[in-house]
Amino acid sequence: MKNMYKLNADELASCTVRPEDVSAVELEPGEIIYVRGKPVEFGSRTVCIVDRFNGYDMSCTMLRQALECPDDEWGQECIWPSRNVRAWAKAHGYPTVTVPGGIRPLVREGTVAVPDYNMSGTTWYLVPETALAASGLEFAYREDTEPPRRLE
Repeated sequence: MKNMYKLNADELASCTVRPEDVSAVELEPGEIIYVRGKPVEFGSRTVCIVDRFNGYDMSCTMLRQALECPDDEWGQECIWPSRNVRAWAKAHGYPTVTVPGGIRPLVREGTVAVPDYNMSGTTWYLVPETALAASGLEFAYREDTEPPRRLE
């Protein structure tokens, strides 16, 4: 395990997990993490959103998202919900990611998560920042949180 980060999980909708129990963990290629006792291995450098991570035995209770990321350029960049931007992203066929619990997803630098609020708050369109800027649509970035910070 390379690093562990505290994420913005304020929107977490869970009866059993607190926002402070959710974190991001960087895993090196071939490193194994145990999710409820079952081993999960990734073939490339990956950043994962996990619940109740235990660094001693590399275990967690839930793996919410895994983002293959060969460099350190990732974060939780997203915009406020917008019906027009959502419809535009859907019409252009941008890929989606689902993150259980309604937390903001991890995205690579240069990508913005657009919430599909018609789905339950867990599905997000992943749109290149340049395409979103060139769309001519009005939107506002969510800047109400700090970027993920490394936990010591």
